[in-house]
Amino acid sequence: SESEFSISNNATVHHAHGSNQPRNITLGDRETTLDFMLFFESTTNRDKYYNLSKQSAVLKFTGNGLAGGYTEALTINIYQSRVESFELETGLSDMFAEKVQVIAEWDNANSADTTAVLRNVRASY
Repeated sequence: SESEFSISNNATVHHAHGSNQPRNITLGDRETTLDFMLFFESTTNRDKYYNLSKQSAVLKFTGNGLAGGYTEALTINIYQSRVESFELETGLSDMFAEKVQVIAEWDNANSADTTAVLRNVRASY
């Protein structure tokens, strides 16, 4: 399966006349997206996906075991989202595919659109 997670701060560099150095950098609206493919082996499974209420998402990567029963992990929380998807033709009977994009939106309750938690053996960076 193929997936892509992207965070863009839409930064713009502003130069002053006659200077090689930027005068300032302004940040635009942050855009956070998660793109992936879903495959279904039956219309039943595909229809269950269509009928889900999609509101938030968690992307989690796990690694090696750590002391105390913990595991290395990177957890990305998308608090409020919208989902855009479209069906792809697979050419196979009883095999269905969806191209999906999860787009993070601002969540007032958490004052964020996305947060991340990293757990590993390093004490500081």
